[in-house]
Amino acid sequence: MNFKQLSRSLVLTIFASLFVVLPALAQTESTSQWSSRVWEAASSGNWDAVNSLLLAVPEGDESSLIAFRSQLSEYREHRNAEIEDTILERDKALLEMNTQMLEGNILKAMQSAVKSQTLSNNFDDIMLREDVQQVLARTQEEIEIQLEEGNILTSQMMLFYLRTFYEDTSRRDLHDLWSDKLENVNLQVSLLRQYAPKHLHTLFVERAVILGDDEPEPFNEQSSDNWIERVDGIDKNMVVRSLDLAIGEHMDSVSWSKLIKGGLEALRTLESVPAISETFKNINNKELNASWNSAIKEELATYTEYLKHVPGKRVLIQTLARLLDANENSTKLPEGVILREFGDGAMGQLDKYSGIIWPDEYRRFEQQTKGRFVGVGVVIKENSKGEIMVANPIEGAPAYYGGVQPEDVIVAVNGKSANGWTLNDAVDRITGPKGTAVTLTLRREGLDKTVDLTLTRDTIRLHSVKGWWKKGLREDGEPIWDWFVDDE
Repeated sequence: MNFKQLSRSLVLTIFASLFVVLPALAQTESTSQWSSRVWEAASSGNWDAVNSLLLAVPEGDESSLIAFRSQLSEYREHRNAEIEDTILERDKALLEMNTQMLEGNILKAMQSAVKSQTLSNNFDDIMLREDVQQVLARTQEEIEIQLEEGNILTSQMMLFYLRTFYEDTSRRDLHDLWSDKLENVNLQVSLLRQYAPKHLHTLFVERAVILGDDEPEPFNEQSSDNWIERVDGIDKNMVVRSLDLAIGEHMDSVSWSKLIKGGLEALRTLESVPAISETFKNINNKELNASWNSAIKEELATYTEYLKHVPGKRVLIQTLARLLDANENSTKLPEGVILREFGDGAMGQLDKYSGIIWPDEYRRFEQQTKGRFVGVGVVIKENSKGEIMVANPIEGAPAYYGGVQPEDVIVAVNGKSANGWTLNDAVDRITGPKGTAVTLTLRREGLDKTVDLTLTRDTIRLHSVKGWWKKGLREDGEPIWDWFVDDE
């Protein structure tokens, strides 16, 4: 929450008490009109008018009006204290930014720039400062350097902070520019996670050193083959049917040209990430890789011409056939890899909620749509070192009663190292048949040794509707809600 939002939230807190107090008054016409004007101004976001009205509270010696004046005075004292604290924190962040800039720690300097902006009343004021402009320019240069050197995780973080900095400023164009670049880098990181996990682990170690964090656990060699499950069972007809359905059913009018281009661009991105040679050795063969790259370029140059004379679905079928033949005669990537990346790239041209439910994702999708699944009930996320971390245990679930805590790092599941897993990998291994046991090995801050917790999987209910106040939990973990804001 920035300074301006904080101030307004405090004002609204006073309004809540204002409309509890004033109805008790034997209101004069002027008092009634004044309170109505305050509410109307606040509702429309006219904060200048609100502040002016609060400087002109109606006269009167009624106890309720005196109480309101007292609360308003207390609010102003708190607000002034908040303003002073916020200014001090902002100036501290700017000082840290300049110090980090002199030390050559561009990533930390960019973090401090974002922090100082968040603590400012006007985001543009910070953006236009000369020292901040220097940090922004240096960050942009460093992003290119890091990308050229292959430090994609460091560049990803810098892009994230750069995009965040321009959000809610007058330079929406720059926000969109850096957002697009971040999206492209995110795709490359995703490809590394799937097809070059060992290389990605090395990058996480390097980033931990830059940030001054502890290094992640040693790389788990078993995770190198996780990609096989991801592409197992995928065939050409699956991609054709999915894209044909998108053409006919998507809420926006979408063209075959857009989908085919998205698929081809995704394959070009895959080919442009040399680190995937960790899994696919032929990528290192310059002659074979050049042949594959040439085939993709040929399709990008000709698909629009085909679409002028041939129905879109037929063009898609023919394009995939030519690509698979070209791949077989060059880098020999697994067919499922070609099809999945093409399909995801094509669907990526639609809204962020549209996508192909691949065979390895079907069980998770079914759980989500039904609102219940069998597991231990933990919400997980990835920390800065690429490890699987518990965001929080779901209340009433086995993990909640079994002692799992927020920010626990899942080191292993049933004795198998979780290092190198994606979030989906972790979900697949933690969930299972109801009544079966699963052992989570957790690393907990403050403890020298890991903690082993054996939990019994159970049905986890995800509630989309919650009451006003939670009175307790039933024996089966279901919440007991008070559904009424006011019983009367």
